Amino acid sequence: MDLNRTQSSPATERAAHRTAVQRAGRNASRALSSLWGDSGGLRRLLLLLGGVGGVLMIASDLMTLYHVSVVTASCSDLADPRLADACKTTGGEHHGYALLILGVIVLFMTWGAAVGRSRPAGVALLVLGLAGLAIALGVDAPDVHKTGVIGQRFAEAEAKPGLGFYFEIVGSALVVAAGLLRLLRREREPRPTRAPAAAPSRSAEQ
Repeated sequence: MDLNRTQSSPATERAAHRTAVQRAGRNASRALSSLWGDSGGLRRLLLLLGGVGGVLMIASDLMTLYHVSVVTASCSDLADPRLADACKTTGGEHHGYALLILGVIVLFMTWGAAVGRSRPAGVALLVLGLAGLAIALGVDAPDVHKTGVIGQRFAEAEAKPGLGFYFEIVGSALVVAAGLLRLLRREREPRPTRAPAAAPSRSAEQ
């Protein structure tokens, strides 16, 4: 009797484990369905992703993209003013304030995608985010470790990326996520309301 119970316990445990996994899967599916089904929550998430992404893109052009430091002396204390100006470069100086312009457009497109429920605005967000990533990784990234004219004068010069470089990557990625979210989620069109049927007149009944 006890032996049968001992032999059946592993099978019982496996069945219980499968049941628990299936239950967890159903709960997760219900949670995702409720998230996607909540249009208000989707719009708030779009506003958050696109809004934060656009602000980061704008701020990145006003912040330091990369800076050059010299071990033997303070870079800002160099005798040549031209070299002192090369110690720090902002994103706007490096790529002509392109991300600032893109960030402003992102804010408008975010409003259109979230509040106006516009799918073309979602496409625009995706394109703008990819353009921001192209600038950050294709234009800025190759230069954030270059010492330039300071490296030609000082062998111990070292260039490091600034906070603006990371802001433009994160901001552009958030905008891409906002665009994808808008394109993957289809808004349900409101069902047309039917007019109530008119009650038959008494003359018709007679």
